[in-house]
Amino acid sequence: MKKLKISAALLCACMLLPLHASAQSEKKLAEWNREISQHIEKRDFKTGLKAAEQALQSEERRLGENHPLLLHFLRLQYQFQQELGEQEQAEAIARRITAIKERVIAQEDPEQLRILGQYLVRVGHFGEAATTYHTLAKVERARDDKGPAYADALTLLANVDLKQREYARAKDSAGRALRLRAERQGAEHHDLLPAMRALADAHDRLGESKEAETLFKRIVKIEEQSHPPTHKSVVAAHQRLAEFYYKRHRYDEGLDQLLPIIRRIETRTLKHESMHGLLVLLAQLQLNKKNYPQAAAAVWQAFSLAVNPNAEEQARMVAFKQWLTLTHMLPPHGTTSIDGLAKALYDLETGRGQRPALTYLLRLEGVRRLAAASARSEHRAALQKLLEMRERHWPADDMERLAVMIALGDATADSNPARARAIYLVAAAHLKKLGRESDAAKVGEKVKRLPQR
Repeated sequence: MKKLKISAALLCACMLLPLHASAQSEKKLAEWNREISQHIEKRDFKTGLKAAEQALQSEERRLGENHPLLLHFLRLQYQFQQELGEQEQAEAIARRITAIKERVIAQEDPEQLRILGQYLVRVGHFGEAATTYHTLAKVERARDDKGPAYADALTLLANVDLKQREYARAKDSAGRALRLRAERQGAEHHDLLPAMRALADAHDRLGESKEAETLFKRIVKIEEQSHPPTHKSVVAAHQRLAEFYYKRHRYDEGLDQLLPIIRRIETRTLKHESMHGLLVLLAQLQLNKKNYPQAAAAVWQAFSLAVNPNAEEQARMVAFKQWLTLTHMLPPHGTTSIDGLAKALYDLETGRGQRPALTYLLRLEGVRRLAAASARSEHRAALQKLLEMRERHWPADDMERLAVMIALGDATADSNPARARAIYLVAAAHLKKLGRESDAAKVGEKVKRLPQR
């Protein structure tokens, strides 16, 4: 069995708290997850494994040996054992995981089927989740084929079908769920929203724009009737409708949805990732309307949220990924300070106890993309700063450091060919040392193309 790459997979697993736990047990689960995450960050896999085993034993005493809530810690234990090379033990855990899943399916207990389905969705096993929800729908239909529990099972199934790109099936399941809910509760009841969202997404994916737009507008109306103006569900509904308009190049309508929401929440408390997503979408809409100053302002504000030290780390990782998709699109209008960006990246990357996953996101691509949108001299300055950062923390033959060197050589070639030649030659020497002859040859071609002075 192939060994997993550590930290990313394990940290992701730690973020997936088991569902349907009591408040007291949920607090304890969160404590265990924090402890296990700390061991992963320190690469102390033996202690992490011991903590996962202790958590598992405690949950077994509370729930029994075959409850689907155990799968969270079993999965952690399995991944730790793989990292430690304990293949026999890992295989035994894998067999136990399979046995629990099969037992839940066979017993057809609705509550346990829901828990198993949610677990499978959260770990990305959508095919198994679909099988689980099919079983749940069958059980609930036998109990009451017009009841809300059956409608909810159909909605869960539709959402899994959407993830598997089975859009026609998702449309059918979500449509049935919506009709069942509407017959019992009326056309504008808040409980219709999960099915309505799934059906709207299915229409959208199938290119049925008129039907999708009608549903997205209904969702906005129901959310606004049910929550305060800056509630996250209201914000999400407006954002989804704005995204719908953006994808169809209806930029003015997208801005009409987005700008009032952003104005509402600018002075209020909202989770960082919510505001960041709005700003990213705002920048995309402004870019496509060629409103470059407004787009630049939105990008910089989004980045400021991404590096805010008070933001949750997972939110920052998501935010930074989104931010990277925008910076290369901006024209050279002096949109941001390269010095400020380099300092922000350096502060985040050094001495702040950041996890490896975030550190990875703060490497070459962020500075290089933003630098490429700026004047040539700023581009060189940014690459030089990044190279200095890499020299402090990475060996001379680190491939990412070499990539920065080559980029700096490219940026320097016109203004200072002699310096570019020196940079290229050092990079080529390290590439040869690493056995990357073809890459070294490409750098050699760059040297040949330099003007002779």
